[in-house]
Amino acid sequence: MLGFSKRMVDGIFDDVVDFSEIENFIDTQVKFYSSGMYVRLGFAIAVNVDPDVLVIDEVLAVGDERFQAKCLDRIRTFQEEGRTILFVSHAADQIRAICDRVIVLDSGRMLTDASPGEAVRVFRESLGGAPAADELGAPNRQMRASRNVEILGVDVVGGARVHTGDALHLRVGLRTKEPVAAGLVLEIHKLNGELLVRTDPDAPQHAGISYLLVPMHQAGVDIRPITQVDGSAEFNEVFFTNARCHKDNVIGGVNNGWKVAMTTLGFERGSSSTTGYRRFLKEWELIVEEAVRHNKTGDRRTRDDLVKAWQKVKIMQINGYRSLTDGLNNTHDAALLGACNKMFWSETHRATMELALDVMGMQAQILTGKGESSSPTSLGRRGRADYPVSDLQASFFFSRSETIWGGTAEIQRNIIGERALGLPKEPKAQNI
Repeated sequence: MLGFSKRMVDGIFDDVVDFSEIENFIDTQVKFYSSGMYVRLGFAIAVNVDPDVLVIDEVLAVGDERFQAKCLDRIRTFQEEGRTILFVSHAADQIRAICDRVIVLDSGRMLTDASPGEAVRVFRESLGGAPAADELGAPNRQMRASRNVEILGVDVVGGARVHTGDALHLRVGLRTKEPVAAGLVLEIHKLNGELLVRTDPDAPQHAGISYLLVPMHQAGVDIRPITQVDGSAEFNEVFFTNARCHKDNVIGGVNNGWKVAMTTLGFERGSSSTTGYRRFLKEWELIVEEAVRHNKTGDRRTRDDLVKAWQKVKIMQINGYRSLTDGLNNTHDAALLGACNKMFWSETHRATMELALDVMGMQAQILTGKGESSSPTSLGRRGRADYPVSDLQASFFFSRSETIWGGTAEIQRNIIGERALGLPKEPKAQNI
């Protein structure tokens, strides 16, 4: 902002504050800002000074998803106005969504100057990732689908960024040798998987562990789905047999993996808690509809249970605000808040889905699904065709596992008691 007159600064001040969304902290000294607040303010200034050339260096690596989406919208507006944008990022999806030309650099050496799809392929290969044939959506690239169908390309309609719960619209180019009567099933696979490995066998407990990004498309990686009773499978067992991972794929440094993993989980649970309550609210609304349909709204106990379930959804929403406050204030309590949130929502969801079955009564034992979900709960789990569960039935089955995966409810209580409340550690069994 050097060289700007006071009149110019005053003219854009309100727009900067409004875009950055830090009005409550605008009079706080900048040295007390978190990294996210720095970026919010910096980007808000940059886009409000009417630039001809906009330089963005990893700006979208911080901040919540809604703010990132707002930044992307402003960037697209600048693109439509014909302005020049230099976008620096390691995020492949953002590169594809924003750029029409990409240069990949490695220690100052240019590896390629190409289209976004080709450049992302080169970038991932330089990191020791999956081979070129696995790069989804790269132009002029043929991808094998089956003996009679060949996938020529996959594009995300409306941009590459899709949020959890959003509808995903894909444009798929196919070449077939003969008419195909069956439907198209598209599976999305990660190119790299996160893996914690012990790299120092002599280090105690959580020390001596490293966090790797392992290429999953290689020989020696065996992924076996864990099938639910209704035929859906959100989780897998993964077996590694002589699989290899490049040393540059270590995240956060050797023997520092446990800290990286806890930070990752903290952000995952923190960000999901801010909006996750909406899914449970939609399920609650479905249960109310079932109560109306089964004439249960006049039953006093059912009404009480529905109100209690709604209260717990609102508590989830408030817990999400606590996580947002933690991020804004940079108080670094994400891991502890994540443990509280996970324990609360998983146990609440189990109880709520038991309420759903109570409301439906004997009809809860009848398979009333149609094989696919179109409800706003965004469950949409693909199960067995011969076991067509409804959305609430599918959610009931899945809720039984939620107090187990991601750390059992008992483990979350230990974390909260020992690390948040400072209680004595749970006594360990003595070796005999």
